Amino acid sequence: MRSAIILSIIIAVNFFSCYTWKARVPWEAQTPVITDDFSIFAEPGLDERETTRAVREASLIRKELADKFFPGSKKEKILLILYRNAASYEKYRLIELPTQADYERYKNRINIPVDAPAYVWRHEIAHAILESIRPGAPYWLQEGLAVFLQNQTFSTAACGSSVRMPPELGVLLPGMRQTPDLSPSTFHDYRTGAEAAGLSAGVAGYFVFFLWKKRMLLDLLGRYSRETNSSPEFLLTGGNIERWRSLCEEFRAWIRTEEPLAALPGC
Repeated sequence: MRSAIILSIIIAVNFFSCYTWKARVPWEAQTPVITDDFSIFAEPGLDERETTRAVREASLIRKELADKFFPGSKKEKILLILYRNAASYEKYRLIELPTQADYERYKNRINIPVDAPAYVWRHEIAHAILESIRPGAPYWLQEGLAVFLQNQTFSTAACGSSVRMPPELGVLLPGMRQTPDLSPSTFHDYRTGAEAAGLSAGVAGYFVFFLWKKRMLLDLLGRYSRETNSSPEFLLTGGNIERWRSLCEEFRAWIRTEEPLAALPGC
């Protein structure tokens, strides 16, 4: 049950080559439908109205996240593989975890059922935007930002909304609090098991939430997109290893409080 809860929230980002697992979906050889935001390969038989609705909503999500976190950034098309439903996605699923959708980083490609919940779309689009802005973000930023953003709705015009982590991720906090050397850089890939992979993604998500609390996240993302020779760790600390250790220690102390479960201002 614990693993099922984690996997219902964490939508894994795929950092590994998929060619040895399954062949590409057969309809990817077709000519894609091109929009301002996406190159779309829809499963044959998918209702055109469903495709149009899903792409329209995905475009709105992309605009909202890009405007808030990467204003003025260059827009590159994201590859979308659309499936009729969850059962069809499962048939062609590339990753060896029972996920609801997945993102292939090496192709900047989202594989997703057309009727996936909004938070799933937000998670995967967050992955793709960050990769489009600057490829190769470390796991804690790539997965952490997606986990953080999947349940948020931001307005660039007002600060009335609140920001909080998905409540279901609270099941991960006891394990985090019992880890003495907890670090956002810790990574367990999916082959170590769903719980370990979920814990890594949860730590990354809470660390990004922690940076939001400290009002460091927007500045980090802006600089990360501009200063392409600097790592996010360098941008957070000026390259001072002691500052990074101090930030991680502050994060560990914060995780042991009740603040990770609370809501924060949306600006």
